[in-house]
Amino acid sequence: MSNEFVNYYDELELSQNASPEMVKQAYRTLSKRFHPDHNQEEGAEAKYLSIQKAYEVLSDPSTRSRYDQQLNQYRDLSNLTDALNQQEGTANVQEETYTIEPYQYTFKDYCYLVMRALFWPIKIIGLLIYWAFLAVCWIITILAMIPSLIIGALAFLFMAAIGFVIILLIVSWFMNGTPSL
Repeated sequence: MSNEFVNYYDELELSQNASPEMVKQAYRTLSKRFHPDHNQEEGAEAKYLSIQKAYEVLSDPSTRSRYDQQLNQYRDLSNLTDALNQQEGTANVQEETYTIEPYQYTFKDYCYLVMRALFWPIKIIGLLIYWAFLAVCWIITILAMIPSLIIGALAFLFMAAIGFVIILLIVSWFMNGTPSL
Protein backbone atom coordinates (compact mmCIF):
# COMPACT_ATOMS: atom_id res chain seq x y z
CA MET A 1 0.00 0.00 0.00
CA SER A 2 1.34 3.36 -0.98
CA ASN A 3 1.87 6.07 1.65
CA GLU A 4 1.32 8.83 -0.90
CA PHE A 5 -1.79 10.96 -0.54
CA VAL A 6 -4.04 10.66 -3.59
CA ASN A 7 -6.17 13.62 -4.58
CA TYR A 8 -9.35 12.02 -5.88
CA TYR A 9 -10.59 15.32 -7.26
CA ASP A 10 -7.53 15.42 -9.52
CA GLU A 11 -8.18 11.81 -10.53
CA LEU A 12 -11.66 12.79 -11.74
CA GLU A 13 -10.40 16.16 -13.07
CA LEU A 14 -12.76 18.10 -10.78
CA SER A 15 -12.59 20.90 -8.26
CA GLN A 16 -13.32 20.25 -4.60
CA ASN A 17 -16.67 22.04 -4.76
CA ALA A 18 -18.03 19.81 -7.59
CA SER A 19 -21.63 18.68 -7.23
CA PRO A 20 -22.55 14.97 -6.97
CA GLU A 21 -23.91 15.13 -10.54
CA MET A 22 -20.58 16.49 -11.77
CA VAL A 23 -18.74 13.70 -9.95
CA LYS A 24 -20.98 11.10 -11.56
CA GLN A 25 -20.59 12.64 -15.04
CA ALA A 26 -16.81 12.88 -14.71
CA TYR A 27 -16.64 9.28 -13.52
CA ARG A 28 -18.69 8.04 -16.46
CA THR A 29 -16.66 9.99 -18.99
CA LEU A 30 -13.26 8.96 -17.60
CA SER A 31 -14.23 5.34 -16.98
CA LYS A 32 -15.32 5.02 -20.61
CA ARG A 33 -12.06 6.58 -21.78
CA PHE A 34 -9.78 4.41 -19.63
CA HIS A 35 -11.77 1.16 -19.46
CA PRO A 36 -9.41 -1.78 -20.22
CA ASP A 37 -11.82 -3.14 -22.85
CA HIS A 38 -11.67 0.12 -24.83
CA ASN A 39 -8.19 1.43 -24.07
CA GLN A 40 -5.19 -0.87 -24.53
CA GLU A 41 -2.56 1.77 -23.69
CA GLU A 42 -0.06 1.05 -20.97
CA GLY A 43 -1.28 2.36 -17.61
CA ALA A 44 -4.93 2.61 -18.69
CA GLU A 45 -6.03 -0.15 -16.35
CA ALA A 46 -4.27 1.44 -13.36
CA LYS A 47 -5.85 4.79 -14.25
CA TYR A 48 -9.27 3.08 -14.53
CA LEU A 49 -8.87 1.51 -11.07
CA SER A 50 -7.85 4.85 -9.53
CA ILE A 51 -10.90 6.49 -11.17
CA GLN A 52 -13.14 3.80 -9.65
CA LYS A 53 -11.61 4.34 -6.19
CA ALA A 54 -12.04 8.10 -6.52
CA TYR A 55 -15.70 7.66 -7.45
CA GLU A 56 -16.29 5.29 -4.51
CA VAL A 57 -14.99 7.92 -2.10
CA LEU A 58 -16.54 11.01 -3.69
CA SER A 59 -19.97 9.57 -4.51
CA ASP A 60 -20.87 8.81 -0.88
CA PRO A 61 -21.59 12.06 1.04
CA SER A 62 -20.27 10.88 4.43
CA THR A 63 -17.09 9.38 2.95
CA ARG A 64 -16.59 12.51 0.86
CA SER A 65 -16.89 14.82 3.86
CA ARG A 66 -14.28 12.77 5.80
CA TYR A 67 -12.05 12.76 2.73
CA ASP A 68 -12.44 16.56 2.36
CA GLN A 69 -11.33 17.00 5.97
CA GLN A 70 -8.29 14.82 5.36
CA LEU A 71 -7.53 16.62 2.10
CA ASN A 72 -7.63 19.98 3.88
CA GLN A 73 -5.36 18.65 6.64
CA TYR A 74 -2.94 17.34 4.02
CA ARG A 75 -2.94 20.69 2.19
CA ASP A 76 -2.32 22.51 5.48
CA LEU A 77 0.57 20.15 6.20
CA SER A 78 1.97 20.64 2.67
CA ASN A 79 1.66 24.42 2.96
CA LEU A 80 3.43 24.36 6.32
CA THR A 81 6.22 22.17 4.91
CA ASP A 82 6.59 24.44 1.87
CA ALA A 83 6.71 27.53 4.09
CA LEU A 84 9.37 25.98 6.29
CA ASN A 85 11.42 24.93 3.26
CA GLN A 86 11.29 28.44 1.83
CA GLN A 87 12.70 30.00 4.97
CA GLU A 88 16.42 30.52 5.02
CA GLY A 89 18.45 27.89 6.80
CA THR A 90 15.66 25.30 6.79
CA ALA A 91 16.71 23.30 3.80
CA ASN A 92 17.04 20.19 5.98
CA VAL A 93 13.33 19.96 6.84
CA GLN A 94 12.07 16.55 5.83
CA GLU A 95 8.64 16.09 4.38
CA GLU A 96 6.39 13.71 6.28
CA THR A 97 4.15 11.31 4.45
CA TYR A 98 0.47 11.46 5.19
CA THR A 99 -1.77 8.43 4.96
CA ILE A 100 -5.53 8.25 4.80
CA GLU A 101 -7.26 5.57 6.76
CA PRO A 102 -9.91 3.94 4.60
CA TYR A 103 -12.68 4.23 7.19
CA GLN A 104 -12.95 5.46 10.75
CA TYR A 105 -15.56 3.45 12.64
CA THR A 106 -18.04 5.46 14.72
CA PHE A 107 -19.89 4.34 17.83
CA LYS A 108 -22.95 3.69 15.67
CA ASP A 109 -20.87 1.40 13.42
CA TYR A 110 -19.60 -0.56 16.40
CA CYS A 111 -23.16 -0.91 17.74
CA TYR A 112 -24.29 -2.21 14.37
CA LEU A 113 -21.42 -4.71 14.19
CA VAL A 114 -22.09 -5.92 17.74
CA MET A 115 -25.80 -6.32 16.96
CA ARG A 116 -24.98 -8.32 13.83
CA ALA A 117 -22.56 -10.49 15.79
CA LEU A 118 -25.12 -11.10 18.53
CA PHE A 119 -28.11 -11.52 16.23
CA TRP A 120 -27.29 -14.96 14.80
CA PRO A 121 -27.19 -16.69 18.23
CA ILE A 122 -30.49 -15.01 19.12
CA LYS A 123 -31.91 -16.26 15.84
CA ILE A 124 -30.72 -19.82 16.58
CA ILE A 125 -32.06 -19.68 20.13
CA GLY A 126 -35.40 -18.47 18.76
CA LEU A 127 -35.50 -21.35 16.30
CA LEU A 128 -34.66 -23.84 19.06
CA ILE A 129 -37.45 -22.45 21.25
CA TYR A 130 -39.86 -22.65 18.32
CA TRP A 131 -38.90 -26.28 17.59
CA ALA A 132 -39.20 -27.19 21.27
CA PHE A 133 -42.67 -25.59 21.35
CA LEU A 134 -43.68 -27.60 18.28
CA ALA A 135 -42.38 -30.81 19.86
CA VAL A 136 -44.33 -30.11 23.07
CA CYS A 137 -47.48 -29.43 21.02
CA TRP A 138 -47.08 -32.74 19.18
CA ILE A 139 -46.50 -34.62 22.43
CA ILE A 140 -49.57 -33.02 24.05
CA THR A 141 -51.63 -33.84 20.97
CA ILE A 142 -50.51 -37.47 20.99
CA LEU A 143 -51.09 -37.75 24.76
CA ALA A 144 -54.53 -36.18 24.35
CA MET A 145 -55.34 -38.72 21.66
CA ILE A 146 -54.40 -41.75 23.76
CA PRO A 147 -57.52 -41.67 26.02
CA SER A 148 -59.68 -41.10 22.95
CA LEU A 149 -58.06 -44.08 21.27
CA ILE A 150 -58.58 -46.24 24.34
CA ILE A 151 -62.21 -45.15 24.69
CA GLY A 152 -62.72 -45.64 20.97
CA ALA A 153 -61.20 -49.12 21.12
CA LEU A 154 -63.39 -50.07 24.09
CA ALA A 155 -66.46 -48.73 22.32
CA PHE A 156 -65.54 -50.74 19.24
CA LEU A 157 -65.11 -53.89 21.33
CA PHE A 158 -68.43 -53.28 23.09
CA MET A 159 -70.24 -52.73 19.79
CA ALA A 160 -68.57 -55.82 18.33
CA ALA A 161 -69.71 -57.86 21.31
CA ILE A 162 -73.28 -56.62 20.95
CA GLY A 163 -73.15 -57.40 17.25
CA PHE A 164 -71.81 -60.87 18.00
CA VAL A 165 -74.66 -61.51 20.48
CA ILE A 166 -77.20 -60.34 17.91
CA ILE A 167 -75.68 -62.64 15.31
CA LEU A 168 -75.84 -65.56 17.80
CA LEU A 169 -79.51 -64.80 18.49
CA ILE A 170 -80.31 -64.72 14.80
CA VAL A 171 -78.43 -67.97 14.17
CA SER A 172 -80.11 -69.69 17.12
CA TRP A 173 -83.50 -68.43 15.96
CA PHE A 174 -83.02 -69.99 12.57
CA MET A 175 -81.64 -73.22 14.06
CA ASN A 176 -84.12 -73.70 16.86
CA GLY A 177 -87.02 -71.71 15.57
CA THR A 178 -87.24 -69.55 18.70
CA PRO A 179 -84.79 -67.00 19.96
CA SER A 180 -83.10 -67.83 23.22
CA LEU A 181 -80.20 -66.58 25.22
